[in-house]
Amino acid sequence: MAEPPLTSGTLRERPLPRVVYACEQKRLTGVVEIEATEGRATLYVRDGWPVAVRTAKIVDTLGQMLLEMGAISVGAFHESLMRLAKEKRRHGELLREMGALDVANLRRGLEAQLKRKMVKLFSVQDVAFRIVAKEHDEGRGESEGIRLDPRWVIVQGIKNSYTPERLATDLGRLSGQNLRVSPSFWAGEARYGLAAEDKRALELLKRFMPRDEFEKQSGLGVVLAQMVLYALWVTDGLEAQASAPGQAPRVAKVTLSLEIDPTSALRIRVVTKLRGLDDLDHFAVLEVDRAAAPDRIKAAYMEMSKAFHPDRLAAANPSSDWQFEVCRDLRVPAVVSILKAAHLPLFELL
Repeated sequence: MAEPPLTSGTLRERPLPRVVYACEQKRLTGVVEIEATEGRATLYVRDGWPVAVRTAKIVDTLGQMLLEMGAISVGAFHESLMRLAKEKRRHGELLREMGALDVANLRRGLEAQLKRKMVKLFSVQDVAFRIVAKEHDEGRGESEGIRLDPRWVIVQGIKNSYTPERLATDLGRLSGQNLRVSPSFWAGEARYGLAAEDKRALELLKRFMPRDEFEKQSGLGVVLAQMVLYALWVTDGLEAQASAPGQAPRVAKVTLSLEIDPTSALRIRVVTKLRGLDDLDHFAVLEVDRAAAPDRIKAAYMEMSKAFHPDRLAAANPSSDWQFEVCRDLRVPAVVSILKAAHLPLFELL
């Protein structure tokens, strides 16, 4: 039976940049299914970051990407295509077996392919979408660890696929407002991958400025200036000045709300945490900075111990057998023991 969607709608009502940002904010592991004209396109995300795009129409194949990059020769490309016609294999795996491709170039090709597919997805509009939380195997195997920062994706998607008409429509709510870049943007500015001229222009918005004045003074041209503004707006990176005198500025939020069923969210978190335990140090497991204060570390430990406690799983949905399966297959009681054992040295030092 198909999983129920967390939310659904159309990309006219909730444009893809907002959807991508919402997935990041919820650290979603699941899929965004888009009913494009040429068939369904599926965006796979893990912990809120895009890891794969699958489309009904096969475009931007790995072999084509590697050939464009100069990572394989024309001869190797054609030989691999002939072999693929006879064997059901992954193209990268076959090229490596042929000795025509090394691991580093394979990963470069896979990342370039994902970037191109992701950016093209932003050209889709006015179609239905649904977001489903579920585990999947995309982003594993030869593409393990290859993922795209959602902020970079949003900037590139807008710059490469948005028309002036779409920008005018989606930015309509900011008409006539005074804008300022929020402090939260500057803290994570590197994630956006903005060009040097974009960042220089945004220096103007360290103080409130009318939107039309920014577009004139930015030196970017009106359309590019609007693209940069839109990318910040949909990621809560802009503040709009209140119209009434004496009121404090407000963050110009447009975040798409995702209401995740608590049982599904708990299952996803348990699966993700257990898979990473062997590869993470104490601080990473607790999801705190290595320079975190002792009180912050203690609070993170208490929150995580409660979140993964078997009693909480049992109470989540006693009428369903998923809780028994998770406890049995994922050894959830062991998760708590592992966390306690792993962080004991930290607390001896505090």
